[in-house]
Amino acid sequence: MSAGEAGNSLWIADVADLVATTGGCRVADDRRVLVADERVQLAVLGHGSGERALASAVTDDEGLHGRQSRLPDMPLIHTCYRITDIDRSVAFYEALGFQEVGRLPIKDEAVNVFMNQPGDGDMPRLELTYNYGVDSYEIGTGYGHIAITAKDLDDTLARLAEQGIEPEKPPYSVREGGSRLCFVRDPDGYRIELIEQP
Repeated sequence: MSAGEAGNSLWIADVADLVATTGGCRVADDRRVLVADERVQLAVLGHGSGERALASAVTDDEGLHGRQSRLPDMPLIHTCYRITDIDRSVAFYEALGFQEVGRLPIKDEAVNVFMNQPGDGDMPRLELTYNYGVDSYEIGTGYGHIAITAKDLDDTLARLAEQGIEPEKPPYSVREGGSRLCFVRDPDGYRIELIEQP
C-alpha cells in the first residue's frame, strides 16, 4: 500500500486498497481519499488543481456523528411550486405522464393541486399551488429542476411535440456512455429534466 500517515488519518493512494477498505467504493485512479478512525470519509482532491470537493461518505454502523444525532428515516414525499393557471399546468403535467389525484382549497386564498405518476401510490409527488390574484412569479436563481425518467426519450419528445412541448435543446449526455437527457419548461417556466432510462 502506498500511503502516508498524518496523526490519526491515513492518505491512501492505491485505489485497490481503497476498494478493499470501503467494500467496493470506487474513485478515479488519480484521486486520494482520507480514512480516519476506522470510518471512511472520502475527500476528493482535484488532481493538481488544489480544489477540494466532497464526493461521498462511507461510514460504519454508527456513522461519523453517531446514530443518536440522526433523525429517524424521513422520506421525501413531494415537491411544491406555485402556478398561475391550473388548467394549463395540469394539461402540461398530464402530457408528462402525471395524473391529478386531488385538489385542496385553502379558504378563499389558494388551491393545491396534487399530482402523481402511475405507481406512486397514495402520496402525491407533485403539489401545484394556485394563489388567487397572482399572475406571475419570480423563479429566481435558486431553483434548478425536478427530474423524471423516460424509457424512450425520442418517442417521448415526439409525443410532447404533438402537444406543443419542445425541449430547450436536443438530447445530450453529460459524459461519454451516460444517459441521454434534455429539459422542458412548464407553463410557468419551471425546468423538468427528462432522463432516458430504458
